[in-house]
Amino acid sequence: GAPSLRVRLTREGECIALLAVDAAGETAIRIESVVGRPVEQGQLAAQSQQGSLYRLDWKELSLSEAGEAPDATLLDTRGWTEDTDPVKASHATAAKALEQIQAHLAKDEDQQSRLVFLTEGALSTAETEDPSLPAATLAGLLRSAHSEHPGRFALIDVDGTDASGKAIEAAIAASLDEPQIALRDGEALVPRLSEAKAGTETEDPPTLDPEKTILIT
Repeated sequence: GAPSLRVRLTREGECIALLAVDAAGETAIRIESVVGRPVEQGQLAAQSQQGSLYRLDWKELSLSEAGEAPDATLLDTRGWTEDTDPVKASHATAAKALEQIQAHLAKDEDQQSRLVFLTEGALSTAETEDPSLPAATLAGLLRSAHSEHPGRFALIDVDGTDASGKAIEAAIAASLDEPQIALRDGEALVPRLSEAKAGTETEDPPTLDPEKTILIT
């Protein structure tokens, strides 16, 4: 529970001892002996094939099994801002969404009520899709809100087709278990982690242009 630690590492032969104290000098962690061992390059290559890498895939979800729509408030955010500047529009959308989230959580009389946000262009389910920055910003905010208050928020992202519009009611019912649903041509897609196979061949790193901005994540 200490907000900060002072850590001392000491080596004795092949062993390392660790002592961590808080701001008052009280011991928080003490490890008398840690022994390391060498790792061969082949061992690292073998570990990379054992399911440690994952990617995000969008899987189809059957809406016919969703049942009746639970009590939820649908909030259509598609017309929230008309600002042509994507940065200003993102700030305005995030601020308005935060107000709605805080107001919803302030309702003490019903802690089980849900707020479902309806967006367009917030989620990218394929490489050909180009998300809207304001809508994607709202989706990121909702992911944080859902992690702190599970079951209270959900997001349904449509593609503007009539088929997806007709599927919204069924998607609201399914959102009780799926906090993010993308409707594409009336079909529901949900995010899932799937194992990504590590490449066996070494690829040359991309050439970086010093005149451009490079983002490394």
